[in-house]
Amino acid sequence: MSGAGYFQRPIASRTRELAWVAWPALLALLIAGPWFASGYFFATDFPGPRRISFPNVISSSTPLEAALAILAAAVSAQVAAKVLILGALFGAAFAAYRCLPTGGFVPRAVASTVYLMNPFVYGRLQYGHLFLLAGYALLPWTASCLRQIVQRPSRRGAIIAAAATALLGMLEVQLLIPLAVLSVVAVITGLVSNRQNWRYVRDLFASLALALLLVATASSYWLIPLLLGSGLEARTIAATGQADVNAYSAVGDPRLGLLPNLLGLYGFWAEANGRFTRSAARCSRDRDGCCSPPAFKLPLRGRPSVGHRPAHCLSRRFGIRDRSKRQPCRADDSLA
Repeated sequence: MSGAGYFQRPIASRTRELAWVAWPALLALLIAGPWFASGYFFATDFPGPRRISFPNVISSSTPLEAALAILAAAVSAQVAAKVLILGALFGAAFAAYRCLPTGGFVPRAVASTVYLMNPFVYGRLQYGHLFLLAGYALLPWTASCLRQIVQRPSRRGAIIAAAATALLGMLEVQLLIPLAVLSVVAVITGLVSNRQNWRYVRDLFASLALALLLVATASSYWLIPLLLGSGLEARTIAATGQADVNAYSAVGDPRLGLLPNLLGLYGFWAEANGRFTRSAARCSRDRDGCCSPPAFKLPLRGRPSVGHRPAHCLSRRFGIRDRSKRQPCRADDSLA
């Protein structure tokens, strides 16, 4: 639509469309704004990389890692990390706002706020799980696409849902598990509600089969190595033992237990080992005598000098390497 046509529309319609973007943008800036001054985003699994290399191993997130590397080469790793963070936060708020099945501004704004401003998002952001947050942002849209298939099965809906699901798997494979649970519940509900409509049943199964075929095709670059036991995901699964499961399992509230903690969107395993305490404002020494940033202090202001090089190794998942030599921690090193 042309600019003139847009301004000829009723004010209420223009205001409603503006709110789709303005409210999610406001929420994202409220969270990320204080960190977006000059400096590096610094968290446990994303410790302010000064360079983002192309991935050297095939995994589900390889396309996103490559896109980040290209962006970092064009505008710097500092900007690329902040684009990823702001995009994930805005995307989560926008998806929750737009994908609510019904309601005006108030219920959509509430849904958007609750979906973005909660312990899960803050905890994962503080820990540096940026790809997980990007997948979390996509989850409402994927669930909405699935809902459209169940309500009105069609080839077009199957293609859109397949694209959303494949993209979700690229961002964070783990989120395919809750999506699968939602899918089973939604399909069973649709079948029960239309059990006498054989045409609906036929169209639903045809749409689901098409969607699954497209998802498998689009995800074959990491599904095939996974099935052959040679991909990053396959090696990670093979190396995971009971000790890892126990160490990274959800934690319960000391007084209320596990279920209330999970319902409140708490329960991240790092909550149990003091990762989110505010007990230290300066860097602490790790076993190698290098600076380890406190988890709550995310931004590293200013370009790091020789004495302020990021100390943590980046997660292999991001395919990022810091090729500089690690420097000893000094007593006056601070992240602020």
